[in-house]
Amino acid sequence: MRLLLRIAAALCCLVPAGLALIVWDATGRAGWTRYHDPARAERDRAAASEGLGDLFEGAGLNEGRGGLAKIPNDFALGLGPSGPGKHAASVATIAGPALVAALYTLLPNRRQRAVVRAAAAESRG
Repeated sequence: MRLLLRIAAALCCLVPAGLALIVWDATGRAGWTRYHDPARAERDRAAASEGLGDLFEGAGLNEGRGGLAKIPNDFALGLGPSGPGKHAASVATIAGPALVAALYTLLPNRRQRAVVRAAAAESRG
């Protein structure tokens, strides 16, 4: 019965780790956690409407390269935290403690070893 309870407790500890990995995969598998920045989105909109990206289009400097890469400005749960506060949420900070708790539930405890030793000593006589 105790073994079954310990396995159930370990599974309950592993659920947050699995969910963190699912959210990480669903939000783009980022290395670091990032959040949407409304101020940056407004600056990007303003720069796109001004047309500064097309200023040197006729010069032939970017032929064959395509356009500039767009820097993502949406939420992504990363493998590691990107700073303190709300940026500390990451797969490592969610799954790490959950995995430690799961391992702790599966390790044999001292009281159980002491009971086994006492029972062995009694049987020897």
